[in-house]
Amino acid sequence: MTGKMERVVVTGMGVASPLGCSVEEFWDGLLEGKSGVGSLEGGIFSGMQTNIGAVVNGLEYAKHFNAKDIRRMSRSSQLGLVAAGQAIQQAKLDNGNIAREGVGIFVGSSIGGFSGSEPYFKSFFETDRLSPFTIPISMNVGPGSNISIKYGFRGPLINVDAACSSAAHSIGQAFSMIRNGNLEIAVAGAADSPFSPAVVAAWVALRAVSTYAGDPSEACRPFSADRDGMVLGEGAGILVLEAESHALKRGVPIL
Repeated sequence: MTGKMERVVVTGMGVASPLGCSVEEFWDGLLEGKSGVGSLEGGIFSGMQTNIGAVVNGLEYAKHFNAKDIRRMSRSSQLGLVAAGQAIQQAKLDNGNIAREGVGIFVGSSIGGFSGSEPYFKSFFETDRLSPFTIPISMNVGPGSNISIKYGFRGPLINVDAACSSAAHSIGQAFSMIRNGNLEIAVAGAADSPFSPAVVAAWVALRAVSTYAGDPSEACRPFSADRDGMVLGEGAGILVLEAESHALKRGVPIL
């Protein structure tokens, strides 16, 4: 830690959300008041008390992943990589002109390991067999680890599990390390997906989710007198945070 407090700036942003898989789509959707909530597709959720959620439907798998990637990554890791890729490209961290040991990864994830590994454990109970990918998929550090592996970043890798505030804590931790002079660049944010039968059923058992039977886009209404619970959703949001002096030296735009 140095005596000087660094100014921290944003040099990259990325998102994978039910409103779109780019910052532009996401922002336009917010301005237009769009809802990302819809009916959950597929028979695995039929018969449950809730059948609505905010799902990322615009993910172009062929553009981002090969068949091996899909097998070895949880949905949370896939969403995290898509969002991180946008932020990293915008910040020009993928051009080979940075010290990769100076880039830290701070990506929160809370329940994606559970939902991601559920099919594998189901297979174990039914067939007594398990995939070798079960453990890496079940770990909530998966999104951060996969970002680090893909881009070769060798700075600190920290997973924050603080439930719904995981992203805020991750960004705050990254900000503090840069501000205190311990790091020059950080990839920070969160990625999560709760959509597996057992995870959705567990939220239903907690009586925390909406069972609204009308238009799914109207189900999430926390400030209404007739509210009846929250709506589960998935997505990822990633920022590239950087010491201002370092960003200016690299000549990258400060957002």
